[in-house]
Amino acid sequence: MLCIGWILITALACMPAAAQPGDAARYLAGLPLPEHSTYQSLVDDEWQSYQESFNTAWQALEQDRFQPMRDWQAQVLASEILPDLPVYYPFGGPDMIHALMLYPHSQDYLLFGLEPPGSLELHPDATPEERHQLLDAVQWALRDIYQRGYFITGRMSSDLNRRELDGVLPLLLVFIARGGYEVLAIEHGWLLPDGRFDTNTSEHLSRGLVTDDADASPDESRDPRPADCANIPGVRVRFRANDNSPEKQVTYLRLDVSDAGLKDCRALETYVTGLGPTNTFIKSASYLLHYATFSRVRRLTLAVSDSVFQDDTGIPYRDFDQADWDILLFGRYTTPIRDFSGVFQPDLNQAYMTKAHSIDNLPFSMGYHWWTSAQNHLIARRRQPLAKPASKENAGSLSRP
Repeated sequence: MLCIGWILITALACMPAAAQPGDAARYLAGLPLPEHSTYQSLVDDEWQSYQESFNTAWQALEQDRFQPMRDWQAQVLASEILPDLPVYYPFGGPDMIHALMLYPHSQDYLLFGLEPPGSLELHPDATPEERHQLLDAVQWALRDIYQRGYFITGRMSSDLNRRELDGVLPLLLVFIARGGYEVLAIEHGWLLPDGRFDTNTSEHLSRGLVTDDADASPDESRDPRPADCANIPGVRVRFRANDNSPEKQVTYLRLDVSDAGLKDCRALETYVTGLGPTNTFIKSASYLLHYATFSRVRRLTLAVSDSVFQDDTGIPYRDFDQADWDILLFGRYTTPIRDFSGVFQPDLNQAYMTKAHSIDNLPFSMGYHWWTSAQNHLIARRRQPLAKPASKENAGSLSRP
């Protein structure tokens, strides 16, 4: 392929990851490649060792967590929610795999975090050392997902800010491919101040705007941003289960959703409100939604959610008005781990002790008490389903299963 022009265009247009995103994802995930794939030239002893190690780790996850999770999703969760609604996963970072396992019927997923969207510079001309460094970095970044079922924020800040692994994109691709899906396209873009997600079209590329810089503007002429409201960098991956399946997409945004971080900008509220109503999933979220400094994203989450599946790090139990929400409890409530103080919930503890709601068990481990059976989760369901935005009114029924 002959590529000319801006170096930024070259970086995107000449990369096989852009031309063959499905094969790039399979290569990173340690999965078999199509016979005539460009990425066959990158298969060497190091990759085969990587594949073997990946398969071993994934097989253990399948047995201990993912298969029980899929069974529980089909038998319990799907019957309690509207399973095809968009998925809103606050503080999810790159953790697409659990969203796919719990919400396989959705076609739209939104995750956000503080980590950069990242890139995928995986080229047949790269040196073996460069490729091996990328594979090692991916495997290292997944260590806590294997053991704990969540990413640790402090480790991600270093794991996903390296030369060979500069953001969440490679991990999103790994999870989508290992989840059994074919990656169709990778689209870098920005969430604009008016709440639109604008991807890198050929027009944007020709203007040399391929960047993760939050201050970059893909279209200055139609971007009347409020003061101090920068474009929010993100990446979107489109994928499907097979040729006959509907296309899905996941959008990842890099942003600080504290009240101070959001400032007076309403791009996130506009985007999520247009996405909703949602099935919201929250786990291992550092109890951020308990603090007054995260009041806006807490209000937004309650406002757009038709259902919430979460552990006790999500929305405080007291914020679910039981005139509006039905609650199902799972597991056993216990004191939060010592990393977090001041977030014990006496009212939630009382609800467990008095069996104020139905209480069942989860057949898998997920959350901060991953090494014990002392885990708690809840499903909160709106008694009256939220109305869909006008553009989505004909997208599906709002009757409970």
